[in-house]
Amino acid sequence: MRSDRDGAFAPGKLASLWDLLMNKINAGELTLTMASFACFLQALKDGRRMDDPVGIQPANYEILKAQAQFLAETSSTLGMNGQAAAARDILAFLDLVPIEDGNRVFGQMQFGHLINPMEALLTGINYELKGRSCLFLSAADTTLYQSNDALFGEDVARRFQSTNDDIEEAGKCLALGRSTAAVFHLMRVLESAVQTIADKIGAAIVDAHGKGLAWGVIADNMKAKIDAMTRGSDAQIKWYRVQHDLVVVNRAWRVPTNHPKESYTAEQAREVFDATKAFMKELAALV
Repeated sequence: MRSDRDGAFAPGKLASLWDLLMNKINAGELTLTMASFACFLQALKDGRRMDDPVGIQPANYEILKAQAQFLAETSSTLGMNGQAAAARDILAFLDLVPIEDGNRVFGQMQFGHLINPMEALLTGINYELKGRSCLFLSAADTTLYQSNDALFGEDVARRFQSTNDDIEEAGKCLALGRSTAAVFHLMRVLESAVQTIADKIGAAIVDAHGKGLAWGVIADNMKAKIDAMTRGSDAQIKWYRVQHDLVVVNRAWRVPTNHPKESYTAEQAREVFDATKAFMKELAALV
């Protein structure tokens, strides 16, 4: 999965789903546009063989222009400069096609100027795409990869802003089958949350030299603060549960995850994701 440093692709390099999405390329739209564009091309070629002008209604003419524009932008984004130039030539020429009775009319003089670059564009894109590969995701995995909403909810996103990037990356890793990497990012989410909630109740999160304390030590420091709360109060019960969960998570997930030999299956990673999501939503209500 490689791309040029400026974000554009070089011919022959591998284009993955990550590259397509990061460059706002919709593979389905590209396929449908090329098919429709080919239909326009065939209609023009049929008209030339009959030696008759071909009239295109305004609505269809605008569709043709929009498709040419899309192919120009897509080709440029994918680093297919020749195809992008052909699409721009088509756009420029379309504006010169005369109007008769409200329609754009393609006569014999216009055919060659339009058909040749259209054929070059479609053929060139097809050849370029033969050297590329795309990954397609299920609807559920696509939501994990590029959700329009915060994966853990708006409350978590707002109250634990420092975790947003790792939550997003965890979703992407799950979608792409990178299970252990997903758990790693989730542990970073929880580590940030530990520091936030410990600070909330005044528990130490750094040592005397200002160095950050280990997760387990922070959880122990929290217990002393919770012990000092009103005995049996709702607040104390809630914080005890949080502190207990942090100790369990540290032992079950975080310490093993930091070990180089530990790995997680897709099912295990999803369980960690769901559990972390539920835990973070509970924490959001406390801070």
